[in-house]
Amino acid sequence: MAEAIGVAASIATFVEISIKVASLCMDYAKKVRNAEDDIGRLRTKTEGIATLAKDIQEQIKSDKTGQLSTSQKLQQVVDQCCSQIGSVQKRLDPSTRRKFMSSIGLRLKWPFESKDVDKIILDLEKCKTDVSLALQLDTT
Repeated sequence: MAEAIGVAASIATFVEISIKVASLCMDYAKKVRNAEDDIGRLRTKTEGIATLAKDIQEQIKSDKTGQLSTSQKLQQVVDQCCSQIGSVQKRLDPSTRRKFMSSIGLRLKWPFESKDVDKIILDLEKCKTDVSLALQLDTT
């Protein structure tokens, strides 16, 4: 039972962080110039990941056998994905200094270069694939 709560909690955290990253991307899109494409790509990918995580939450809730909620592999994959998306959130979350700069009219700077966004998107795509594979293994 504790494992079931662990997977559900990890997925809830994953959804929460993904939504926060997508929201931060929207904030940056309003305040930062010359990074619209990268911001849009990252926001789209995190919204897709959040949707996948929400779908997994629903599958776990409707899983009568309890297989999904006790899967060690699923737990590991979701924890890894949470860690990756969490590191993106930390870089996007405005620090006190940046909040101050913004409050006095200085523009925020997008914290990623295009190549960084490419790598993040590849990492998130790998997370999505790994979660899908873990789910397939658990349901067979």
